[in-house]
Amino acid sequence: MVPYRVAALRVQLKTLLCDESIPWQDALSTAHIKLRLAYPNLTNDTLEALLGGPSREAVVTTVRKFVLDSRCDARVLPVDDLPLPDDDVDDPSDPGSSSRSWSPAPTLTLNQPPQVVVFTPLPVAASPISLHPEFNGEGDVVIVCTQDDQRVGFRVQGSLLRMASPILANLLSSARVTTPRILSVDDNLHDLHAFLRLLRLGSSSSSSGVPPPFNPTVVQCAGAHRLALKYNGWYARAVLDFHVELRAASIVDTVGPHAHKDHVYTLLVLAHDLHSSFLWAEVCDRLQVKKWWHDILNPWKMNDEDAAALGNSVFSLISILASVSSRSGLYSDLHELCVLYSDEGDVSVAAAGRSSGGATAMCSCGS
Repeated sequence: MVPYRVAALRVQLKTLLCDESIPWQDALSTAHIKLRLAYPNLTNDTLEALLGGPSREAVVTTVRKFVLDSRCDARVLPVDDLPLPDDDVDDPSDPGSSSRSWSPAPTLTLNQPPQVVVFTPLPVAASPISLHPEFNGEGDVVIVCTQDDQRVGFRVQGSLLRMASPILANLLSSARVTTPRILSVDDNLHDLHAFLRLLRLGSSSSSSGVPPPFNPTVVQCAGAHRLALKYNGWYARAVLDFHVELRAASIVDTVGPHAHKDHVYTLLVLAHDLHSSFLWAEVCDRLQVKKWWHDILNPWKMNDEDAAALGNSVFSLISILASVSSRSGLYSDLHELCVLYSDEGDVSVAAAGRSSGGATAMCSCGS
């Protein structure tokens, strides 16, 4: 008789792979994760053979037969569904090859147990690696990403990567043993640079051995935040939160008064994602005192595309802040208000100096 958990795994995989409403790449990526969890000793070649069939029907048949034939080797695991990968994650496989090699998408949250997600390193190509000038010193690991067909490497200490993220530690343990160890990822070059620099992993040109100070822009903070979420790095997130708290004013000033609206939107979304009242306070100061971004952040002139870029919560916050303006102009009374976040992540606009839990809260929006 087929064990219950194996039968459940078979049903999950069949449902996942047969559901044509799920993008095929996303279905394969999630099937890759489930098979890795159920069969820890499964090799990459076997996974590629299972998931690299010429059609959806062929993959379903091959996977179903494998699960039935191998049921005695399956690890006893919970059978709860894993989240599907995001649609906007690029397929890192070689387009010229008929086989497939997927890296699971970064659908991670900070409270998600790191052992739930298994990442597979991307294959290392034969093209040369150019070391980034800030990361070309000592280190036993080279993290490699591709930008405009050029492979760029960041030489770092593996011990620091393991400390920063359990998922990066997993990647290192499964990477081929070389000197230095090569770890290929599908991250944006600028995001990866900001993430590593925020963690002060860059090479130092000073005699003290300490990396130079890093004063990131809003775009760099947002990139570091994306990778902190992707790699489930609570340490990276804590460093980012602390950095933003200390340098909120200078971070907002990197946007400038004549910024493109995409950069302004990035700032507001970052402030909300980080639950940072410090960033919101600096935003309100620039809006009221310096009259920055009034044309960009006028909610009555925004279209549906603008509202979607900000998200419902941020658009609601901007609308509330704008609605209390006096006759003297837009955002003229922001000194009386503050944006606050509860421990649960709920956001509210309240009278300055008051508690968000008091009766003076003007409005509360979901996080």
